[in-house]
Amino acid sequence: MAADARPLDRRVVITALGIAQILAWGTSFYFPAVFAEPIVKDTGWSLGFVVGGTSIGLLTAGLISPQVGRIIDVRGGRPILLASSLFYAAGLALVGLSHALPVYLFAWVLIGLGMGTGLSCPSPAGRSEAKQRLERRVFAPVSVTRTFLHGPSAPV
Repeated sequence: MAADARPLDRRVVITALGIAQILAWGTSFYFPAVFAEPIVKDTGWSLGFVVGGTSIGLLTAGLISPQVGRIIDVRGGRPILLASSLFYAAGLALVGLSHALPVYLFAWVLIGLGMGTGLSCPSPAGRSEAKQRLERRVFAPVSVTRTFLHGPSAPV
């Protein structure tokens, strides 16, 4: 950060991290609850395979978590959160373009990479960097936002 550059307003950081978490949970963990039935209807794939994509994503997220933690220790949370957005975008685009089950399941590997780099754990690391620049007042509001994020992204 340049010496004359002003730090971001903490409200902007809190709002951005909160919205990112809502979108990340809503487009991964809650995705099948909304889209599984239409995907089965359109493709003819079994419900087990369609919903199993979430398991593949969670498995992928779990497998990469130790490495993600090491990267956060060295580089901080910002690059990890950026990677999360890119993995989510690629995975969700591939889900939308999938006409074959293996492609759909591979898309969930990409979404899993997004989950492992962006759901909950990396967010506090990004928040910790912000905390250093924006004082300790950033911590509580983002934690509260993250606590309530499941409501807006949960299927109705």
